[in-house]
Amino acid sequence: MSLQGNPSIVFVHGLWADGSCFSKLIPTLQNEGFEVIASQHGLDSHAGDVDCVRRTLGRVSNPAILVGHSYGGSVITAAGIDPRVATLVYVAAFGPDADETTQSLQEKFPATDIFSHIEVADGRVWLTRDGVPSFAGDLSEEEQKLIWDCVEIQAELVHRS
Repeated sequence: MSLQGNPSIVFVHGLWADGSCFSKLIPTLQNEGFEVIASQHGLDSHAGDVDCVRRTLGRVSNPAILVGHSYGGSVITAAGIDPRVATLVYVAAFGPDADETTQSLQEKFPATDIFSHIEVADGRVWLTRDGVPSFAGDLSEEEQKLIWDCVEIQAELVHRS
């Protein structure tokens, strides 16, 4: 529970990630008296991810700061019209206008190395194993292995459904 007067914080992850990518920030913010939660959206569709963030807003007790990373910026832009949202924070994130999409914003810039390490299957864009260093090169080898393990678990769940 957050201290009276503090906004709640809802983290919104990007592609090839999940709410655990904020695990180093959440305890610090909680120790400072903030109520913090991370959305666990499925990355199946933008509309579905926005709906998940809206449901996550229902899990916090105060008006929320939505914090979006990467693709999560597009999600918080759409979810940010919810009256339970106090502020939007973009961390290396997309912030599309009403007539833009994440893809249309990406097309304005040269493609990064990550796009040579993806594959499209099962209606999704997947990160390949050799793409993890391009995606998370600033993380330790152990943390990069964990990212790959999460991608593999997600793939297994998609194949089961």
